[in-house]
Amino acid sequence: MNSPDLPNPADLTAGDLTAGELLEDFARRGVTIALDGQGLSIRAPKGVLTDADKRTLALNKERILARLRAGGSDDFPLTDVQQAYWVGRRSVALGNVGCHAYREFAADDLHVGRLETAWRRLVARHAMLRAVVTEDGRQRVLAEVPDYRIEVLDLRGRPDAGARAAAVREAMSHHVFDPARWPLFDIRVTRLDGEVRVHMGMDLLIADAASMLQLYREWGALYADPDAALPPVGRPFREFVTDTAPDPAEQARAEAYWTPRLAELPGPPELPRAGAVEGPPRFARHSLTLDAATWRPLLERARDAGLTRANLLIAAYADILAAWSKTQRFLLTLTTFKSPPGFERTVGDFTSTLLLEADARAATFRDRATALQARASASSSRVEVKSPT
Repeated sequence: MNSPDLPNPADLTAGDLTAGELLEDFARRGVTIALDGQGLSIRAPKGVLTDADKRTLALNKERILARLRAGGSDDFPLTDVQQAYWVGRRSVALGNVGCHAYREFAADDLHVGRLETAWRRLVARHAMLRAVVTEDGRQRVLAEVPDYRIEVLDLRGRPDAGARAAAVREAMSHHVFDPARWPLFDIRVTRLDGEVRVHMGMDLLIADAASMLQLYREWGALYADPDAALPPVGRPFREFVTDTAPDPAEQARAEAYWTPRLAELPGPPELPRAGAVEGPPRFARHSLTLDAATWRPLLERARDAGLTRANLLIAAYADILAAWSKTQRFLLTLTTFKSPPGFERTVGDFTSTLLLEADARAATFRDRATALQARASASSSRVEVKSPT
């Protein structure tokens, strides 16, 4: 099956689709097409390639060869958020760090070969898993990449197993990927006595939080059944960057809402600094878990005040920042991860941001929280104002 937004190449003549579009369509169905000397190497899951597909490949062989020799898909711009991630890892204040996600999964046992094969299929299926960022700040999807190998560290029976496993976590959780070098992910396996750990790090330049959850689901499905038929992938992420734009009427409403507010919006919270930072900064995540006996009555009081649980937590976060900030009125940046219609199963960074004004000068938490929720509702109902690419 193909994306509903892209016709089946078998139904089209050679001039209807470019070679790049043909490659992208086959890649979305898990078909890997690569250079093999003067010819093509084609690998596909069982039953995916139809006779019509084979005729299409034969008819377009020379165009596909030329495209692969030229380096695959055309470069395309970064989104505003990707641009911020890219710039932020350079020499700016509190920079030199990557915006990336790190997770660990534990199992009693694991077949690394099956795990590796399943991930390779995802690399072929999702174009952004083959993406890099060029030195001039544009993203490029590589048509051909080497088979990815998962590094395995066997620590069974070793007295220093705990320390060495912790060292892997320390190194991977703070790794800064070079955006110009593939891959922008790192997967390793550590074997311990009675446990296997999968370490997974991924640069958020190529996938947002929602995309990563999708990848985990698909990875698990393919590990459980290597011949599993996954649903078709959505439109290419490149089309989201280059071809989508807000509805003109929504754009006008957004500009009418935000433009008058620009002059009156506060800045960020003015938080204290412990001193000069030497070398790349280290960021740590702090969290607090409320037990049910505390959370339930708090949630009931929030409902009585008309507060959602999300806005309750945002208000608490704003109060914590206000306790340390020199100013009691400041901006928070909230992130959302929602792909537009047609891109629901496309892996990429669809992150958008929402500016939310926090004002801690109201006397009670209830007043501060309800005012914050009202501002959040007003701001989120206006589409972002997109800058031209």
